[in-house]
Amino acid sequence: MINISEEDLINLLDPKVANRIKAITKKIRDNLKDTKGFGCQGKNHKHKTEKDVLESAHKIKDRKEYIKDVVNKKQGQLNIKVIVDEIIQNHYPLEDHFIFLCPDCHRLLTKEEKEAKKRKRK
Repeated sequence: MINISEEDLINLLDPKVANRIKAITKKIRDNLKDTKGFGCQGKNHKHKTEKDVLESAHKIKDRKEYIKDVVNKKQGQLNIKVIVDEIIQNHYPLEDHFIFLCPDCHRLLTKEEKEAKKRKRK
């Protein structure tokens, strides 16, 4: 029997989930890029991006929280495919769970979320 901590399992699954999410949301990002007047969807930064890149940012919870929810539910089960598939299903409908941002606004959002979590812990 394999003995793996919850944290190690989450860290193992994280890149696999990230790659699947990136592939799944690509069509939405591409459609947004093709829209006339394309701009990043950042709430504070309604600007047109000169970068030809959009990234998928989680709106509700961060990726590791989605992973942790399923890992906790599937305690003892190590069928990685089943776990990853369920994590991905928890991201639907995509438009409810993601906002599409330029890299600069994605970094800013991530920073704001981390600061909010720190304040919440205090």
